[in-house]
Amino acid sequence: MDMDSATHRLAAVLALDVAGYSRLMRADEGGTHRALKRHRAELIDPLISSFRARIVKNTGDGLLAEFPSVIDAVACALAIQHGMIGRRREDDANTIVFRAAINVSDVIVEQDDIFGDGVNVTARLEALAEPGGICLSQATFEQIRDKISAPFTDMGEHYLKNIARPVRIFGLSPSEIAALPQDAVPVAKVLLDDPPKPGRNVRHSSVAVLPFVNLSRDPEQDYFADGIVEGIVAALSLFRNLFVVARESALSYRGRNLELPQVAAELGVRFLVTGSLQRSGERVRVSAQLVDTESGGTLWADRFDENLSDIFALQDAITERTVTAIEPRIVFSEMERARRKPPESLDAYDFYLQALSLRLALTAAANEQALQLLKRALALDPNYAPALAHAAACYAAQNDQGWGSPGPREIEEGLRLAWAAIEADINDPVALCLSGHAISALTGDFEAGAAWIDRSVKLNPNYAEGWMRSSMVRVYLDDLGKAHEFADRAMALSPLDPKIYHPLCAKGFAYFFERDFAQAARVARQALLGRQKPEMAFRILIASLVAQGAADAAKKTTEEFLVRYPKFRISDWRSRSKFTADRRFDPMEDLLRKAGIPG
Repeated sequence: MDMDSATHRLAAVLALDVAGYSRLMRADEGGTHRALKRHRAELIDPLISSFRARIVKNTGDGLLAEFPSVIDAVACALAIQHGMIGRRREDDANTIVFRAAINVSDVIVEQDDIFGDGVNVTARLEALAEPGGICLSQATFEQIRDKISAPFTDMGEHYLKNIARPVRIFGLSPSEIAALPQDAVPVAKVLLDDPPKPGRNVRHSSVAVLPFVNLSRDPEQDYFADGIVEGIVAALSLFRNLFVVARESALSYRGRNLELPQVAAELGVRFLVTGSLQRSGERVRVSAQLVDTESGGTLWADRFDENLSDIFALQDAITERTVTAIEPRIVFSEMERARRKPPESLDAYDFYLQALSLRLALTAAANEQALQLLKRALALDPNYAPALAHAAACYAAQNDQGWGSPGPREIEEGLRLAWAAIEADINDPVALCLSGHAISALTGDFEAGAAWIDRSVKLNPNYAEGWMRSSMVRVYLDDLGKAHEFADRAMALSPLDPKIYHPLCAKGFAYFFERDFAQAARVARQALLGRQKPEMAFRILIASLVAQGAADAAKKTTEEFLVRYPKFRISDWRSRSKFTADRRFDPMEDLLRKAGIPG
C-alpha cells in the first residue's frame, strides 16, 4: 500500500476573497487588516469549521476551504454572505465585502493544501462573482438545485483563464441573499444575533494553538517556531472530531500578555496549546503543553531536545509527537465532561462521547449501552458519520467478542449503518475506519474492509486507530509483514492508548502464525496488562504457552480465562466468522483443547 501524503478525492471547494482589497489597503491599511481579522475570527472561520470543513489556503485577502459536502459548502457561503450583510448594518464604517465561489470536482489532497483543475476553476469563478454574492459552477448547482432554496440565476457559459472548456455558471446577488427568509440561513442568524462573548459559545473539542514563544536571542528563529505551530494546526485539522481555530486567528495573540482563560473565551475554545522554542548553535529545545482552560489543568506537556541537522524532519517529528498526544487527551477530557452533564442538557455529541467511553470497557453490557446512546445521538443528528460508524462497530463487536451471534436482521442493520456512515462523510477517517472494520467483520469481505480502513490513514496519517484496525485486517488477509508494520506504527503514534490491545493482538496472531510462540506470548501478556482483558489475547497466550511446553503457566492462565469467560466454547469461537473459521486456526484449536478449554 502506498502511504504517500497525496491522494485524490471528490470535494467541494469554496473560494472567498475581499472585493477591492488593494484599494481598501491603500485607503486604511491598519483598519482594513484589523477588520478582516475580526470578520475571520468572529464569523467566517467558525462557520467553516461548524460545517466540518477545513481551510487549506490563506491568500492574505481571502481563503480556500475544502468541504466534504457540496450542500454544506453552499450553505456555508450563504451563511457567510448573509452574516456580512448584518455586520455591515451594525457598522457603517465596515466596507469589507466578500466574493464567494464554489466548485465540486476531483482534487489532489496533501496534508495542508489541495491542487488540481477543480481548484483553479473555483479561483476563476470567484472573480466573476458579484461583490457580496456567490457564484457556482454547473456541477455544483446541479447537486444543490432541489435542496437549497436560493434563486441562483443561470449566467451562461464562460471561458476561464487557463481552463480549456467553457464553464456554465450560476450566480446569486447580495440583494437576493438579503431577501432570503431567516430559516434559509440559520447558522448565520445565530452568529449575527448572538455574537461571541467571553465565556460563551465554547465549542465541543475546540482547540487553538497559540504562537510559540521564541526564547532565543535571534528574532529570526520566529520562522522556525511558526513552522512548528503551522504543522500542529494542519495535523490537528485532519481530526474531524476537533474544532481547530485557524492559525491566522491565533497568531493575533503573539506578544500579548493575556490570561489563558481570556484568550480561550475570545477564541471560543476550551483547550489551548502553548509552547516555546530556544536555539543554541545547532541544537534546539522545544517545549509544548496542552491546557484545559475550564479546569486550569495541564493535560499534557513534553520537551524536545534535538539537533538541527534536518529542520523539516525535526518539525515533522515534533508535530507528530505533539498531535498524537493532544488529540486523545482532548477526547478523553470531553468524555468526562459529557459524563458529568445532566441528562436534560445532552446533545448528539454528548451522547456520542458517552458511547465512546462505554465502548472502551469491552463488555457486552457496555457495548449495548453504547449502542443505545449512539441511537439517541442519531435521533438528534441522523447524518453524524462517526456515530453511525461506531453504531455499526457495536454490531460487529457482538460477533468479534462472542457476546452473541447476530442474526440476519442485526447484520443487515450493522451494514446499513456502516454504509450510511461512509455516505454521510466519505472523508471522515473515523467513519471510514470503523465502517471498514464492520464490513470486514459482518461480511467476511476483508479486502473491501481494508480498502476503507486504508483510506482513513491516507486521509490522516496520524490516526492511530486506523493503523490499529489496518494491522488486524492484514492478519485476516495473511499479510503478516504489513500486520507487524502497521501495528508498530499504531503503537508509536499512541503508546498509551487504551485500545492498544488491538495492535498487540494483531502482532500476537502474526507471531503465532509464524510459529514464533515466545514472541506471541510476550505481546499477548502486554495486551492483558490493561483493564479490558480481551478474549483474543487469552487465546493467543494460552495456545503459545502450551506450544512452548509451559504447562503450569498455561494452566494458570486458562483458569483465569474461564473465570472471565465462563461461556466460551471452542466450537462457538470457530463458527463466529470467516476469520475464526480459517484453517490457520486449526493448530490454535488443538493447543487450546490441550489446555482444557471446553470444546
